[in-house]
Amino acid sequence: MKRLSDSYFQKSLQWLIYLLTVSMVIFSQFAPTVIVLILAVWVFQGQFVRKLVGIRQHFFFTSLFIVMFVLYLSGLLYTTNFSYGLTDVFLKIPFILFPLVFSGFGQDLMGEGHRKKVMMIFSCSVILIALYSLGQSTLMYFEIKDVKVFYYGFLAGNQHPSYLAMYSVFAIAVLLVNAFENSSELKILHWVFIIFGVMFLFVFVILLSSRAGMISLIMTFVVAAVFILTEQRQYAKGSLFLLSFIIFFYVCYEFFPRSFGRLQHTGEVLAGPVTDNTTEDGTAQRLLIWDASISIIKENLLLGVGTGDVKDELMLEYKKRGMDATLKSRKNAHNQYLQTFVTIGIAGFVSLLLMFLIPGLYAIRSRDLLYFLFLAIVGMNLLFESMFERQAGVVFYTFFNAYLFFSRRGNDE
Repeated sequence: MKRLSDSYFQKSLQWLIYLLTVSMVIFSQFAPTVIVLILAVWVFQGQFVRKLVGIRQHFFFTSLFIVMFVLYLSGLLYTTNFSYGLTDVFLKIPFILFPLVFSGFGQDLMGEGHRKKVMMIFSCSVILIALYSLGQSTLMYFEIKDVKVFYYGFLAGNQHPSYLAMYSVFAIAVLLVNAFENSSELKILHWVFIIFGVMFLFVFVILLSSRAGMISLIMTFVVAAVFILTEQRQYAKGSLFLLSFIIFFYVCYEFFPRSFGRLQHTGEVLAGPVTDNTTEDGTAQRLLIWDASISIIKENLLLGVGTGDVKDELMLEYKKRGMDATLKSRKNAHNQYLQTFVTIGIAGFVSLLLMFLIPGLYAIRSRDLLYFLFLAIVGMNLLFESMFERQAGVVFYTFFNAYLFFSRRGNDE
């Protein structure tokens, strides 16, 4: 009976992980419910002695996330807007939940086979949402006859373009790594799917016109090429791969000039100082927001302004500087590193950096290309968006960071 019970719980956890992988991309409104079910099954499964052993063995990694959550929780002690702060703390619960839960998983849930399934389910989910988005844009085009519906916010629909672009770039990384690591095992249909998936999502990222997404896309292919050249030492293959990327990127540049126009505009804004604080230009606003955030940091270097007061303090700074358009839209810091620094001070900023640097060093040491690319993609996107202020960013980062670490740990052991 005990074995049957254990098997039941393991199967339930396995399918809930698959369901969460899909829901975070396609049905994000159901993700919190699935997370609660994962926690409930994990608790009712029992076997806490074995789970505590797993947590103790990898407490250093888990503590990186616990510290971040504790800092946000502590930020409630010196905050004025307690309601906003409490909401933010609840949003950050996955920072401790996934590392603790996954550290107590057994080999049957964290093995190489399950890792491949989870990654491919995620990639297929992203491809499906991309196809759906393009389908919706096509229908809109027949109504208004304007190609703008295939770009940026129109294409993303109900999702934020930057988050969707980040998902897509990581899905490309999954497909590329699968091809690199399993090239001798893949059949023709697998190769067709991988090549189609990579090229389709490549174009999708370009159409989304997310600057962070396009930079992440370039970075992913460059890192992958370096991996082929240095780790696999296949110089002809690596050179051909890099050349193919350059050619395809240039083709996209010629066919979709509207997307690259945003990058060109960004360069023009960066070339000169922003003098109009009332500007409605998104790029110029972002530079003003970063400057305002740094000003707040200088005045609250040690502890930050508190978990609940970050939004209010930013609004006060915008008002003081006459940033009327930015104030009206109540924008956050649009940079997670600055957002965290403003909120919980230097300890939070250092903790956030360590959550990328230490796992990144581990990924390099264990030669885990997919894990390294994941950290690099998310780390890059945090420079342009406060992604841990939304469920979509928190769940994506905490789930895959913990899952990729512990699934690799299981293979190493």
